[in-house]
Amino acid sequence: MNAWLTAVRDSSGGLYDFEGLRSFKAKLRPQHWESIFVACPRGQTQLFTVVDVLSAFSRVGLFRFGLETLLRVPAVVVKTLAGLLVPWMALLALAPVPGFFPSTGIKVAWIAFDAFLLVALWVLGSR
Repeated sequence: MNAWLTAVRDSSGGLYDFEGLRSFKAKLRPQHWESIFVACPRGQTQLFTVVDVLSAFSRVGLFRFGLETLLRVPAVVVKTLAGLLVPWMALLALAPVPGFFPSTGIKVAWIAFDAFLLVALWVLGSR
């Protein structure tokens, strides 16, 4: 399996339970496991082939399917919001005090609050 496909499988456990599916199929005690292959048309990258396959299985369009999948798994949304706080906090740290904050203490307090919020959202998303 390609390294990027393995990375997608490993990182998308919150969206799809690959291990649960494998465990369920193992309970049925198959005599052998058959691999499923997808052929890429000549000149088309594997990424576009995966998009084509996902489009074929989504009845409502790929974008809406992805959005509905994300919203069905609140932990992914919460962790995404937590992750978006990281660049926001970096921007706050780089912002000059006189132009954006009344004092250095308020700037530090704001960044500390955002750090607390980041940790709280991450913990909430992990439950």
